[in-house]
Amino acid sequence: AVSAGCYAECVRIKSEAMRQTEQRVERMMNMILEWIVSFTREYYFKQHKRQDYQGDQAIESATQYCQQLCLYIKRVSSSMRERVEEALADPWLHHLAIRMLHAIMHDLLKRSVVSESGALALLRDAQLYCTLIPREIAPNNAHLSFVYGACLKDLSRIFMVRLEAVRAVVQEGGLASVDLKLLLPFIAARADVKATPRLMNKYFPDYYTGM
Repeated sequence: AVSAGCYAECVRIKSEAMRQTEQRVERMMNMILEWIVSFTREYYFKQHKRQDYQGDQAIESATQYCQQLCLYIKRVSSSMRERVEEALADPWLHHLAIRMLHAIMHDLLKRSVVSESGALALLRDAQLYCTLIPREIAPNNAHLSFVYGACLKDLSRIFMVRLEAVRAVVQEGGLASVDLKLLLPFIAARADVKATPRLMNKYFPDYYTGM
């Protein structure tokens, strides 16, 4: 018969081994997700960003990269689901969806140069991402599409009005609860501000300190 002390020690060793295995799997999955997001940003978003959203040809090129990125997202999702059990894959795909949506918010809206005509195309592409990514990567978390879609719609209005009207826009709706300092990089991505940076000092002198 196994003594109580030996049994407890076996349980402890088994628990520790499982804990270490879970940690290794978690580290490995985090590395995989980080690689996917990094590759997406380095290749697809970098190409996307080079086009910007001003001028008919640039807008058309940006939309083509949007379509390529959508196909890539579908391949990533299918590949992970083929190789990992659904119960195990879902939490990681949920994290991947959030990180990719964050990357889109940062890399496309903050860094692209956007004209008034390009704002509609940017909104269309961004909303496509917000619909596609939750559907393909995290179908059990449909609220992601609503949350990010609403945020993108609010942010896109920054590019759709005259610069003198932007302060009023950011004081309405969902943006009203956001510190204006956090919105300045989006305002600075407007094509008119990119062309004439001193406009930021003119319209936002109490917040803008240079970027």
